[in-house]
Amino acid sequence: MNSYRDRRIAGVLSDVQAQPASILCQGSSIWITDPPYADAIRYEEITEYFIAWLRRSPPPPFDQWVWDSRRPLAIKGTGDDFRREMTAAYHAMSDHMPDNGLQIVMFTHQDAGVWADMAAIVWGAGLQVTAAWYIATETTSELKKGGYVQGTALLVLRKRLQQQSVYRDELVQEVRAGVALQIETMTGLNQTAKGAGRSENLFEDQDLQMAGYAAALRVLTGYSHIDGQDMAAEAL
Repeated sequence: MNSYRDRRIAGVLSDVQAQPASILCQGSSIWITDPPYADAIRYEEITEYFIAWLRRSPPPPFDQWVWDSRRPLAIKGTGDDFRREMTAAYHAMSDHMPDNGLQIVMFTHQDAGVWADMAAIVWGAGLQVTAAWYIATETTSELKKGGYVQGTALLVLRKRLQQQSVYRDELVQEVRAGVALQIETMTGLNQTAKGAGRSENLFEDQDLQMAGYAAALRVLTGYSHIDGQDMAAEAL
């Protein structure tokens, strides 16, 4: 484990540690995560690129760093293993934050199955999505035309402090309304941008699809029981 304690950055005491989230021992009011997307992005390989680049002349304090991408710690794959390891990580962060704490999750994926996994992870970790924002993060170029998303969904997670129940038929209507509002908001931004002289859309169809998943996730995870079923137990 790499650890740098008692270092001050801009006057703020910092503590940087490289370790699995599932074995956290320190608390925080805010957690910001950019998790793996079911192998869509291999963070350990990206890390190794920077290792090869920086280790030749590392700046302080990285000259004391253990140069290792921590491949064995990577949460990889899909299905049960992916859900179980992700749930353990987010449950640990939830256990180490106060009741009024929050987690910011940056999530980018177009597969409905992966978003279903994310719903199970949130339920299983005792959390709920209280807000979902879709932010344009990519610049447009000829290389990025086609099926590429232009942004990232930012999910705000908070502890589930109340037990809310709903029936499936009622939930379907809420999900439809939530998704429709999200799509209307983003298409309105597209029209506003074009009215201001922008030639391309801010958000393409792939972005609308992903934002719709995020909006649905916010509605779904607002309930702990659906048709009498405990969703946290079902997720685990």
